[in-house]
Amino acid sequence: MESVFSEFRWPYKSVSMYENNGLPDSIGEIGGEMSLSKADVTVSQLLDAYIPQCLQDYFEEIELDSGHSRQYPDIDLSGSGLPESPIALDVKTALVDADNPERLNSAISVGTHGRYFNNPRSNPAGIKRPYSSYEYHILLIFVYNLHDNYTRNEKRYVDDIQVVCDKKWKFATKQSESGTRNYIASPRTVAGLIDREGEFDSRESFQTYWREPVGEDLIKNKQSGLSNW
Repeated sequence: MESVFSEFRWPYKSVSMYENNGLPDSIGEIGGEMSLSKADVTVSQLLDAYIPQCLQDYFEEIELDSGHSRQYPDIDLSGSGLPESPIALDVKTALVDADNPERLNSAISVGTHGRYFNNPRSNPAGIKRPYSSYEYHILLIFVYNLHDNYTRNEKRYVDDIQVVCDKKWKFATKQSESGTRNYIASPRTVAGLIDREGEFDSRESFQTYWREPVGEDLIKNKQSGLSNW
């Protein structure tokens, strides 16, 4: 997967912070000019729309289902040349700190350690499949800089893109991405992300650490043998 995007370049000539409240009306033509706020979420939205077509062009017989912005995963992959069970592919963006190019502006969210993760055979609303039904949970991460270009009316543009793709447990630390939400944080340095410097040596150790069911969930998981899935 990483090789598919090894030569990836930002597909828009430039982006502006000042039009349409910073949000794009449509994707438009590749190489076209887009409106874009500084927020990392907007870059993610543009990539979410662009990446599925890249994958479809590269894997001719792939079955690809891209969900809405609040659905997990971003892209559901199956088909010829892939494992029998589907692959969960989540697209992530990581903005480099403008004042310290060795660090990220903030850690990315590797994934949730909430109810869906703790109960891998459940299928809650807004989720395409149970967690345990996927062969792999993969992160496709775009590390990028956001530059000012004062020669073009203070428009901003995305550049210096590095792409990294691997199993999500390889990026996971033992820290939460937010103190108020159930999300697992990645390393906070660029090198840490690129080199997969998570704090676990296997999927099993990652899941054992972060999977903490309580009450009825604990009882159900023990009865079904899922306590360390």
